[in-house]
Amino acid sequence: AEPRPDEVPASPTVGGRGLRRPTRRQLTWAAVGVVMIALLGTLVVRITADGPTDVVRDYLSAVRAGRTAEALRVAGVTRRPTGETAVLLDRRAIGAGWRAGGVTTDDGLTYDDHAVVSARLQPTVSSLVGRTDDDRTATFKLRHRDGRWRIDNPFAKVTFANIPLWYLEVNKLRVARTSYPVATGSPRATDPTYLMFPGLYLPYSGSSQVATVHSLPLAAVPGPDIHYVPTVNLAGSLTAAAQRESDAFVDACLADVVAAGTRCGLAMPIG
Repeated sequence: AEPRPDEVPASPTVGGRGLRRPTRRQLTWAAVGVVMIALLGTLVVRITADGPTDVVRDYLSAVRAGRTAEALRVAGVTRRPTGETAVLLDRRAIGAGWRAGGVTTDDGLTYDDHAVVSARLQPTVSSLVGRTDDDRTATFKLRHRDGRWRIDNPFAKVTFANIPLWYLEVNKLRVARTSYPVATGSPRATDPTYLMFPGLYLPYSGSSQVATVHSLPLAAVPGPDIHYVPTVNLAGSLTAAAQRESDAFVDACLADVVAAGTRCGLAMPIG
C-alpha cells in the first residue's frame, strides 16, 4: 500500500525552507559550464605556455651560458647522448663570444603540432667574425608532444679533418682523438661525427709546442654534417726532424731497390 501523505518524509530544510532537487535543464547548463571552464583553462595554458620561439630562445641562452643540463631540458631531450660522438657536449667546449638574435618562426612551416624556427648566431668578439649570415643561421625543427614544444634537431653534427694532432680541442676542452677519418679531404661515411651544441666556436685556439694551427670560426648549426678543416704547421724543429726521417727512409728504400730489386713500398723508376 502506498504511504499516506502524512507519512512521506519531508524535504530537507535550510533555515526553514525546503531544498528543491535541480531540474534536468539546470543540470544540463551546469554540465555545459563545467566543459566551458575546462576548455577555457586549456586555452589559457596553451596561450601562456612557451611557444616555439620561446623554446629556441631559452635553449640557446642556456647553451651560451654553459648550462648544458638546462639546455637539454628546455629542448625536450629525454636521453642525453653518450659515447665518443658526444664528448664535445661539454660546457667547457662552449664559448661566450656570440649571441642569438633574430629568433623567428617560418609562418609557412608552422602549424599546431610542428614548427620551424630560425636564429642568427652573431659573434660578439672579433676572433669569431668571418662567416656569412647564411652560415651562421641555425634552423630548428620543433614538434608539440606531451603538452609542450620539443626541438627535434638540437645538435650540430661535425666531422674534423685528419690532421697530425692526437687531440680535438674546442675552447677549453681538449679530448684524445681515438678515431680518425679514413682519408683527408672530403668526409667519408666512416668518419667519426661529433655532436655539438649550436654556437660559434674557434677550435684549436690554444697554444701548442709542436704545431701552429690556423683555424677559422666554426658555425655549429643543425642540418647537414659540417666538415671542419684547419691548417696545421709543425714547429720548425719538428719539421726538420720529420724531413730527416723522411730522407733516411727514402735512402734506405732506394738502397734496397738497388740491392734486391724490391720496391720498398715506393713505386719509382730506377735507372
